[in-house]
Amino acid sequence: MGISSSEVRGLCPNCEKHAGVVGQPCPGESCQERRYHFIPIPWLDAAKAYAARKHRPLDPLLGRRLSERYLLAGKIGEGGMGAVYMAIQEPLGREVAVKLISGVDISPEMLTRFEREARLISALDHPNIVKLYDYGVGDLGYQAPYMAMEYIRRGRTLRKVLAQVREDGGSEGTGPMVSAIFEQILNALGAAHAAGIVHRDMKPENVMITPVHGNPYMVKVLDFGLARTVSPDGLASDNEQVSLPGQILGTLHYMAPEQASHEGSLFEVDGRADLYAVAVMLYEVFCGTRPFEGKNPVEVLAKKLGPSYDPLAAPVAKSLPKPLKEFLAKGLCRDPEGRFQSADEMLHALERALAGRVTTVVGFVIDGIPCGESIPTPEGDAPPISTVQRRPTGQQPVVLDAGKLSALASSLEPLADVDASIAVGMEAEAGRPPPRPEAAKPAAEVTGLPESGALAAGG
Repeated sequence: MGISSSEVRGLCPNCEKHAGVVGQPCPGESCQERRYHFIPIPWLDAAKAYAARKHRPLDPLLGRRLSERYLLAGKIGEGGMGAVYMAIQEPLGREVAVKLISGVDISPEMLTRFEREARLISALDHPNIVKLYDYGVGDLGYQAPYMAMEYIRRGRTLRKVLAQVREDGGSEGTGPMVSAIFEQILNALGAAHAAGIVHRDMKPENVMITPVHGNPYMVKVLDFGLARTVSPDGLASDNEQVSLPGQILGTLHYMAPEQASHEGSLFEVDGRADLYAVAVMLYEVFCGTRPFEGKNPVEVLAKKLGPSYDPLAAPVAKSLPKPLKEFLAKGLCRDPEGRFQSADEMLHALERALAGRVTTVVGFVIDGIPCGESIPTPEGDAPPISTVQRRPTGQQPVVLDAGKLSALASSLEPLADVDASIAVGMEAEAGRPPPRPEAAKPAAEVTGLPESGALAAGG
């Protein structure tokens, strides 16, 4: 859905003195010089509240137009390399999530990676993969690469959706929900792999769940920022390999051993690495802990790479039904050749493992992310929350020299803001954004921002 800018009253976010139709330029002299426009009043109020919580000034880009067709009207989240904005695409009036890179020097290599990510996402056409509408480099007084992407209304990360399950101590009644969610995840990955694209950073934060008519748990897979193309022979295309050989790319707890092993090469990483991450998530869902935990990154990688540690021998896994344990054992196999070879194969195996069985769902590790919201359904209007979540401790994408694993422990904190792609490392907005503005009402009666949902960039 969108809004008609011509029917909504707004306020200038720069001077806050002049009001008028959303999208029209502010008549203030300084505002005209800096090209400010009116934005919906509730969106401005939400942005001001966010800035106050962060003890920082209001974002100066609010009210600016990007490439003459995207009015930056709300703030969804931010990170060290830029931010994700709620924008109004003109003249359509469509609400979009704009991922904008700012505050950093834009090198040719960075532009190459940004354009590569955009091309990868644009090549994917599947209902369970977030859509890319447009991308380019805007002029905001500096080069500002951006991507305009699908805004996911009432979306929540997969970790958030299952947080209530964990808070309630697990549930036997949510098995069908988990099965339905992971069926869609695997269908999305199957489509990406069929197009020769490997995600390389699958994790609960990169899976959004949103209720739609007929499906209360519609899946959208996000953030192909670490993705790369793979040719039919399994090798990364030379002209698409932007990262350097010898780097580790991914998120520590979910990355496959071949992504972290300096004995191999990034050219050996294929779709089976994504399927390994799915197996990690499923282990976490059914056991309540990740299969490979440690006091620091060195310990986590040691368990992943060493042959002696078996996560299915852990006490939390002993009560799992035998078919589910066998499924997870294959999914978590260190050798890609021993894993499921395709998303379809993994999906069919999961269906068999869960068929006719009642299995307790424990939920994801929370790591300080607040839980307690009810799971959204079409019948019950879920309270909106921010969908660009703070990365949990230890969940940051890792970009490391594979020959220096011994330095991982001391390197964890500096990596908190590192993102292996142009994707923005996001922080969550505390609190809830208000609902989207209603059309044809005076400024004093307009009641809020869009419902929760967005592209979770870099998350």
